[in-house]
Amino acid sequence: MIYFFSWPTIIIYSLIVIVISLTPIKAPEQIVFPFFDKVTHFFIYSLLSFITVNTLYLKKKKSPHLVSFFYAFSLSFFIEITHYILPFRDFELGDILANFLGSLGGCLLRIV
Repeated sequence: MIYFFSWPTIIIYSLIVIVISLTPIKAPEQIVFPFFDKVTHFFIYSLLSFITVNTLYLKKKKSPHLVSFFYAFSLSFFIEITHYILPFRDFELGDILANFLGSLGGCLLRIV
């Protein structure tokens, strides 16, 4: 488990999120259930902040919850701003809210 919560894991997962988020996608013809994309955003950033907060705890860094939340939400915010610029992606305030809640939720899992 100690290998899962490490700097390489954070970097690799972050790069995967960035690449997937900035790649053109074709929307599916049918949506599985309402707000599926918001739930996806929530889980992606929950996992990122959970991995980050646990890594920071193992490394005995100061303020792991705050740093983890700030990292995950900042990354998601900059990706959403990039979506506003890219012609093949859509900027949505709902995505930012889902990212915010996911970033917060992943940090809170460490407390529970």
